[in-house]
Amino acid sequence: MERLSFRQYRGQPSGPPSYCHSTRVSRNFLRGLLLLLLAVPFAAQTLTDYRRANTTPSRDQQTPGNTGGGEPTRVIVAPQFPGFSDCHAGTPKGSSEARSDLLDKRGPQLAPVFSMSSFGVMGFCRGSWPVAIDYVLEQDSLLLVVISPEGQKPLIYRLEGKKGHWVTKIQIPPAVGDQPRVSQYLVQALDDSVGQVSSSHLHIHGIAAGSRAVGSIGIDQVNFSPGNIHLAQHQKAQFSYHSISDFDDTEVTFVRLAKTNTGEIVAAAVGSKSMGSIAQNHVKNGDWDGSIKTGDIVKDYPPELQQWLLAPHGQHVLQVCAWLRRNRGGDFVTALSETIVAVE
Repeated sequence: MERLSFRQYRGQPSGPPSYCHSTRVSRNFLRGLLLLLLAVPFAAQTLTDYRRANTTPSRDQQTPGNTGGGEPTRVIVAPQFPGFSDCHAGTPKGSSEARSDLLDKRGPQLAPVFSMSSFGVMGFCRGSWPVAIDYVLEQDSLLLVVISPEGQKPLIYRLEGKKGHWVTKIQIPPAVGDQPRVSQYLVQALDDSVGQVSSSHLHIHGIAAGSRAVGSIGIDQVNFSPGNIHLAQHQKAQFSYHSISDFDDTEVTFVRLAKTNTGEIVAAAVGSKSMGSIAQNHVKNGDWDGSIKTGDIVKDYPPELQQWLLAPHGQHVLQVCAWLRRNRGGDFVTALSETIVAVE
């Protein structure tokens, strides 16, 4: 069977899923998002998986260095951001201290279901920190990043939006302060054509924040194979990843992929494993039997989305999170495999 890479996701669209009904986003984060648009209002319908590929992926074009700082000239409506909601099983609804404790113990947090055109993560940030973003665009796009430290004005950046594969670094201003601060990170890709603003295909391979997480991306060589496994034959997928730095803890998450009728790539966490600490230049590895453990995160979803998440079969990528404890800086990284494992 043909080996698919993450950039080859081209499923035939059939219908978008629904996100959680209620969202909790800080006022500061919403102010920062006044320049962004979440272009696809998801409604519960059927999904197609990643296997139905019918186009050619773009070539890689990697570049280091800083981004341009120009602001877009168009007016963009504020979105309702779908991440960090009441339905996120691990996201506390209380104080900043509770969120800080969550990040300290469990690392960076992503929404359980999210669009790959609007990638959000909650993690720490500090003044003067470098932030690295590894991404692929299928077409020329308007690519914006909003970093919103709690209690402070959001930081807005415009990244390289040309078609291709990019690794871009930005820097948090010193004014954010020298203590770890809970922050929301959002990468939003929009169609760069003149006229109506709509979402654009974006594949995030990694986001890293902090000097010990950023060299390139602090976790690399993320491997997930083989291309398919069969539950009836008790086959297992193998995974491994390499670290460029010491991290206090790591966790792997198995992420199911599908495509909506608008062309959005949708991802949902269906299981995870704690992998413990990792030392610089070491490799961690393990296996996965293809089983899913969605638990309570699906109970408030519409039936169509529950059916997709609870189905035994589907296509998956591996997400790796690694982090340092708050008292050791709070640096973090989240990285995704380019390869896909289909559970059949």
